[in-house]
Amino acid sequence: MRKWLFGLSLLLLLSLPTLLSYIGGGAICEQMIASKVGMRPTIQSLRFSWHGPQKLQGIHWNDPEMDGHLTIHAPLWKLFQSAPFEFIFSSNHIQTHMRGVWSHGTVTLQEPLTAHIQLTAKLCKEWLKDANPLFFSAIDAKSPITLQLQEGSFSLPFSLKNLQAKGTLDMGQVECRSGKYLTAVIHLLKGTPTSTFHAWFSPLSFHLQDGVVHTGRVDALLADSIHVCSWGHIDIANDQIHMFLGIPAATLKKSFGIRHLPKNLVLPIPIRGSTRHPEMIKNPTLAKIAALVSGDQISKHGFLGQLPELFLEMQSKESIPEPMRPYPWEHS
Repeated sequence: MRKWLFGLSLLLLLSLPTLLSYIGGGAICEQMIASKVGMRPTIQSLRFSWHGPQKLQGIHWNDPEMDGHLTIHAPLWKLFQSAPFEFIFSSNHIQTHMRGVWSHGTVTLQEPLTAHIQLTAKLCKEWLKDANPLFFSAIDAKSPITLQLQEGSFSLPFSLKNLQAKGTLDMGQVECRSGKYLTAVIHLLKGTPTSTFHAWFSPLSFHLQDGVVHTGRVDALLADSIHVCSWGHIDIANDQIHMFLGIPAATLKKSFGIRHLPKNLVLPIPIRGSTRHPEMIKNPTLAKIAALVSGDQISKHGFLGQLPELFLEMQSKESIPEPMRPYPWEHS
């Protein structure tokens, strides 16, 4: 009798992953995911194994653009304790691979995480709402954007506010919708705003700590003709921005006809406010541009030929990050 009970118990134990795959496992996984990411999906099918991998097929969210498949390369019993794991997520819009260690509610990366994201207007609104250095609204991308985290850790439920990370974001070529901010930029630089326009971005380096995103310099070619750049930091926790829009010398020459400027010069414009309502502090910049134009006019007649350079040396107190050359559009 005891042998029979032992054999039955052993059989049930060995069959547990299969039983969970068909009976009750989906509801358990859906509840676990909901507790970690803050929203509950529905899972079409499961395939559990004692030694792995664990496969979740047909994960459906409220947002269909996030629907996909998840593979976790870890033994079943280690999903509920501290353990290393490999995580692969695939959907129509997102492909990502991550290796890390799960411990006491915190995930720490063991190798760089790479995600390829086919950007849509909806994904842009959701993913870039807190950290968007040029405050653009994308509607399409020529190819998937690439996000890479060289190092990082985060706790669950996931939030940018609890992510500690360092990485790069390469958005490439994007079709943008003209919002209030970018329309103001194009007007300032004497361009002609349209409802949509093409933008080409250089790779952006960043690090995120304690709810603050510190961005390196990102250069952009707007509407195939206007070169600008941006850098600074965004306080996600308090929804405050301390960014700068930079106008390079070539753009000053093209937009305002100012000739006598050093090639590496950038005129910074402070951007303050919140991520939803960024505001350019334009008046001091307009005064500088007017002075540059005047100085340039004087220099045409042989007087004070170095006035623009001297003016900017006196007025520009900001440390301007170096660009990442060559720019992507210089290859084409």
